[in-house]
Amino acid sequence: MDTVHDYLVSCRKLFFFEKIILKNDLTVARNNFKSRSY
Repeated sequence: MDTVHDYLVSCRKLFFFEKIILKNDLTVARNNFKSRSY
């Protein structure tokens, strides 16, 4: 039971970090597009 709980917690952490990284990537891409468009 503990292993399953740890697995779920680690998956949630991974998902959380992936969301943050994805958001950062989108922001960087948007900034690059803005600076390139003008």
